[in-house]
Amino acid sequence: MEVEYVLKGIDKSVGIVRNNIITGSAFMNHYCLTL
Repeated sequence: MEVEYVLKGIDKSVGIVRNNIITGSAFMNHYCLTL
């Protein structure tokens, strides 16, 4: 049960990081285009 909880936590962290990278690169692309 503890392992499952840890895995879910890691999954959540990875998802957040992935979303941040996607939004970050999209923002950078937009910023570069406006420059």
